[in-house]
Amino acid sequence: MRVDGRSRVGKVVLAAVVAIPLQSGQSWQVLKYRSISPNQLEFSPAGLAIKVEKSASPVIYPLTPAMRTKSVRVVGKVKGALQLPVNQEQGAKGADDYQLRVGLVLKGNRRLNFVQRAIAADWVVKLFDLAPKDVGIERILFLNATHLEKAVGKERVHPLSELLHERVLWHFPASGDFDFKHEFSDPVEVLALWLSSDGDDTASNYEVQLTKLELSD
Repeated sequence: MRVDGRSRVGKVVLAAVVAIPLQSGQSWQVLKYRSISPNQLEFSPAGLAIKVEKSASPVIYPLTPAMRTKSVRVVGKVKGALQLPVNQEQGAKGADDYQLRVGLVLKGNRRLNFVQRAIAADWVVKLFDLAPKDVGIERILFLNATHLEKAVGKERVHPLSELLHERVLWHFPASGDFDFKHEFSDPVEVLALWLSSDGDDTASNYEVQLTKLELSD
């Protein structure tokens, strides 16, 4: 953890920056979808490598306790591109792949009752299990990166679930190396990070290397 002191109007404001560990998978949880081949993950001193081969699977980092978050920063490199269908919008049916989705599981009041838990998809049950006892969730807020400059700024509630909200915030540079940051106008309470890189819809092969992932309050 790094703590920075910044002066503002004669007062010292402390901003805590929490670096999420990417060198070891010890605290990470890997989830698999029932009918989709999972990604290949490698944790090393260089960071987290996510290899996508017509595959998709999320990797989750629970935060205990929940963290009040004002900004998110992610640094890394993407090698390869999505094979998006011609004249089809990214995110649409048949093209619902993004090479980088940084998901924030937000604290809230929603919970699953016994019946809902029994019929819910595995990933939904896992999502709610990330919340501590007597705490609920609001949604997953995904911050997405794209190679399509015209797509930046788009937002939606995902058609598969009202629990999934997406904002396309970042545009990958031509070099493949990226250093993305997003600051919220109001802090959010984050229960976990939910990283997704997808290639199953578009039959794409590529690799994402994450070297730094930070939250700050």
